[in-house]
Amino acid sequence: MKDKLIFVANDKKNMIHLLEFILLSKGGYEIRSFSSKKELIKNMREHPDLVVMGESLAAKNTIDMIKQKAKEMPVIVLTETENAAKKAHWSNKDCKCIEQADFFIDDLMETVEDVLK
Repeated sequence: MKDKLIFVANDKKNMIHLLEFILLSKGGYEIRSFSSKKELIKNMREHPDLVVMGESLAAKNTIDMIKQKAKEMPVIVLTETENAAKKAHWSNKDCKCIEQADFFIDDLMETVEDVLK
């Protein structure tokens, strides 16, 4: 799957490094990482196949900006806690939602592979 480009966006550097490691070592995906909404949006012209982002960046109208540039762009939002209201909110924005629990790696890879089919 090395032909798939995934953008990782998170305001926490340690989470960026973890996501890069997971997506590269388990999936072999090409990864580009960003720590701000501005960087992410500016680079959308590269047409990634998927955006995986932390909730704090997604909450700042970033999803709307991504969808304006690429309407069909799949987005996975990583949340620190999961509840029905959060899932409904992100589903309404046509995003997948995964809780960053201690063992979220399998959920993340399963969702990434499903979205990129």
